[in-house]
Amino acid sequence: MRFDGKVAIVTGGSQGIGFCTASRLVEEGGKVVIANRNAGKGKAAADKIGEGAAFFQLDVADEDNWKRLFDFTVETFGSVDILVNSAGITGGAADVEHEDLDDWYRVFETNTMGSFLGDKYAMQYMTNGGAIVNVVSMAGIYAESVAVAYIASKGAERMLGKHAALYGATKNPPIRVNSVMPASTNTEMVKGITELQPEVMKAQMEKIPLKKFAEPEDIASMILYLVSDEAKFITGGDFLVDGGQSAGF
Repeated sequence: MRFDGKVAIVTGGSQGIGFCTASRLVEEGGKVVIANRNAGKGKAAADKIGEGAAFFQLDVADEDNWKRLFDFTVETFGSVDILVNSAGITGGAADVEHEDLDDWYRVFETNTMGSFLGDKYAMQYMTNGGAIVNVVSMAGIYAESVAVAYIASKGAERMLGKHAALYGATKNPPIRVNSVMPASTNTEMVKGITELQPEVMKAQMEKIPLKKFAEPEDIASMILYLVSDEAKFITGGDFLVDGGQSAGF
């Protein structure tokens, strides 16, 4: 199987894209540590996946917590070969004039600092080489007039990935880093926004040529490809999974 002998860390792995990715990694022979702030949801997700999955409670903005996560993974499964930075929040919908500074910091701590710390410690612990995927967003490339903190954090996360890819290429063996850029995806987070702002989300769907939101499996399929040996010559890329939306910008 594709991931025999491989060990992965997946942040935000209790639901949505992260859970789907973690499940499929194990189905295809890998071992996975689900790293999640909510202990109840994280443990339940690891139990649901079953053998081959473990849970570690992680605050992605806590540097010492990240180091302990990598130590735990090595102690539990022997190595770290794959990191998927899937944890993220949307924050508020405010524009640049009305954004609250506390919200700005909160969004950046999770989306940008979380991926930075994950990439940082992956470079130290992936001594046999490896692959990192940062789950960014189309918002990392294409801006809108709302959700300034989310858009800015995702733009920063995208450029972080490019720097990490160039640095990771200097490692021997190399560590590959890519970004996956989903359009709106049927996760719990997006479903919650849809319930609160149905007209806004309907308009968002109309921008997608395939006229539907992505499913978590669609994004997980791209992630699994990028962390597999099939993508061994791919690093520093931005991979849009957007139902054709970017073709019309």
